[in-house]
Amino acid sequence: MSSKTEKSFASSRWENEGGAMRPHSEEVGMVQKLAEYGITAVPLMVYEWSGYRYTNRNDAIAAAERSVQ
Repeated sequence: MSSKTEKSFASSRWENEGGAMRPHSEEVGMVQKLAEYGITAVPLMVYEWSGYRYTNRNDAIAAAERSVQ
């Protein structure tokens, strides 16, 4: 097997196992719009307690403390 064939085989095998896929055309358009406007994604920490989600850790702690009293 040539190097080129091996790379092609490895690539297709990876995609068959749930690896990289070509992005959907709408997703490509959305990525371009985000870049055009300078919009970036920012990771967000979310705290979960008793089925509720909080973006502020102090609120999550306060809710948990209220349940104990």
